[in-house]
Amino acid sequence: MSKENLDRTITFRTPSHQLRFIEVKRKGRAAGAQTVTITRDEILTGFNKPDHWMRALVALG
Repeated sequence: MSKENLDRTITFRTPSHQLRFIEVKRKGRAAGAQTVTITRDEILTGFNKPDHWMRALVALG
């Protein structure tokens, strides 16, 4: 994995044992940018499991 690729997917279970995903994006994100690029797989996951998928944008230093 490249040092520049800081994206992560966090997988966890709720107290009721439902699987949840948080997609954490950093790669390619310029400070102050108005848009975020997501992959086809991320879009499909969001459409197929909307109640199980979240996106988090992280600003680093």
